[in-house]
This record gives sequence, C-alpha cells and structure tokens, in this order.
Amino acid sequence: MKEVLQPNRTVTRADVARLAGVSTAVVSYTLNGGPRPVAPGTAAKVLDAVAKLGYQPNAAAQTLSRGTSQVIGLIIPDIGNPFFGAFASAIESAARSQGFDVMICSTHSNSTAYYVRHLDSLRVHGILMLAILDPRDEPLVHKVSTRIVQLNDPRPVAGGVSVAADLYNGARDAVRHLIALGHQTVAFLGDLDDGEPRHAGWRDALRELGAAPGPSAHAPFSREGGVAGMKELLLAGEPPTAVFASSDMIAIGALRALHEAKIRVPEDVSIVSFDDSPESAFAFPGITAMRQPIEKMAQEALTALINPRHLRPGLHLHPTTLVERQSTAPPAR
Repeated sequence: MKEVLQPNRTVTRADVARLAGVSTAVVSYTLNGGPRPVAPGTAAKVLDAVAKLGYQPNAAAQTLSRGTSQVIGLIIPDIGNPFFGAFASAIESAARSQGFDVMICSTHSNSTAYYVRHLDSLRVHGILMLAILDPRDEPLVHKVSTRIVQLNDPRPVAGGVSVAADLYNGARDAVRHLIALGHQTVAFLGDLDDGEPRHAGWRDALRELGAAPGPSAHAPFSREGGVAGMKELLLAGEPPTAVFASSDMIAIGALRALHEAKIRVPEDVSIVSFDDSPESAFAFPGITAMRQPIEKMAQEALTALINPRHLRPGLHLHPTTLVERQSTAPPAR
C-alpha cells in the first residue's frame, strides 16, 4: 500500500521506517553509517523510502545526539580579499567531499576570539582559523570544547596544529629571483616587523647574496596599502629597480602607483608578490608571484580537524613555488 501523508505534515523517521518495513533504529543506522551495520538490501529499502517521502533528517536533533554538527566553522580576516576567497573555496570543496558544510565568518566587524566563542556555542564539528588570533586570546584555544586548526599563520599555537606556507623561504626565493635577473637591490613593501617572516626572508636573502639593503615602506595587506607604500618609496628618492610585495593586493596597489607616476613595469621596475591569487594573473602586466599551495593546505588542515591523529601538534610548513609572469625582467638601467 502506498504511504499517504497529510498535506504539509513534516515527514518523520517513523514514516520512513513504516514505508521501508524496518524499525526507526535501522533508519538511523542506515543514515548515520552506524553504530550497527545494516544489510545492503535493508539499507536500499530505507534509502528508497527516504527518496519517495522526501525525508530530511533533523540537523538540530543530530547535533544533540552526536554532540557536534556536520558543520566546519571557518574564520577569515577579509572576505573581499581574493586570496582568502580562494582559500575558502578550497576548504569548502574539501569539506563537501567529506560530508561537511562550511560556515564562514569574516572578522571585519568582530574579533577572531568572538567568532571562536560563537562557533563553539553552535557546536560546530571544528574551527579552521585563517584569521590571526590576538596573542592575548590564545588561551581561549584550550578553553573551548571545539577543536581548532590554525591556517596561514607561521606562529604555532601552543599545543595546537598550525598549517601554513613557508613565508620566510618563499620571500628569500623571491629576492633570489630578482637578484639573479641582475637587480642590485630589492625594495620591500609589507609589514616591517622584524618577526614577520616575509620581511625577515627579504632582509636575510639580501644579506646572504651580498646585496645592499633595499628601501622599505610599511604597507597594510590591501590595494590601498600598496598604493600608499609605493608612493612612499617613490618620494624617498630614485625608484628602486625591483620590489618585493608581501601580498598580491599590495603588489596591485603598487602597480597603480607606478602607473600614475608614469613608471613602467617591468622596464623600469620589476615586481614580485606573494600568494599568487587569481588577481595576480589578471593584473596588467601579469604579476610574478610566490604561489601558496592553497588546495593542499586546505585538505591537510581539514583532515587534521576531522582526524586529530592525522597531524601532531605544532607548525606544519608547505613550500611555495615561483610563478613567473610579465612583471619581472632584467634591469634596464
């Protein structure tokens, strides 16, 4: 007999069990993959009943029974930055392949710590942090019940797992590329803190290669930061023949400032950036960049979140690779 339901009534697990001729427990075992095995023929009947009735499991009830949801929280610093957008897309794709959804929080209006507490209260399965946690808030990582994996931060969180690109050696490789082209020195745009790995890599590479210390200017990680930083370098004297920018957004801003000053790239100034986000390929000229292995890092971090035994606590670095485009060339002067 065909199962007949009242109009607009929510389909329940009991309805599925009745149509399939099994118990509600068997329905649960089939849909949740356990904890008890279900014979293939019986499972097929349950899934057929689910399809016919259009049954949708109650996500809230599943969360209560398991203690967590099938949702991964992702905290990013700027959803408008194409680099973080590409990272979020890679994480979402990796999560979906393992049966998880992703809830994205951007820290434009609230702190990273706020979203850690908020996602923990929602009982998400785990949290991936692309945003940086204030050092004063780091004890929070060990106070919440939700597992956390840090992404894109070269500072390991004490007792936690951190997956990041090797920013220090990537910066050194960028400088080596420019010096190998014949540039006598390389300017720097980015965070001037001595502990910032891209700044340290730039400084140490110049020293190791016997090149003169290049000029530097502070530039926030944005297009506006790149414009302001490049203008500061130009006002300081004769333009450098090469610039290492700490991010694609900074490099794109620097291109704008150079264009406005009628300085050609790469004929007058060569630029190498960090990240290799989609915008670096579509800029004019295309920007030579150090590529971060986004997909690989996203997959590793997600696996570590789902399976804590996958990675031991500590910092796990991934090498970067140089992608050459039209923004670099031997110096013309």
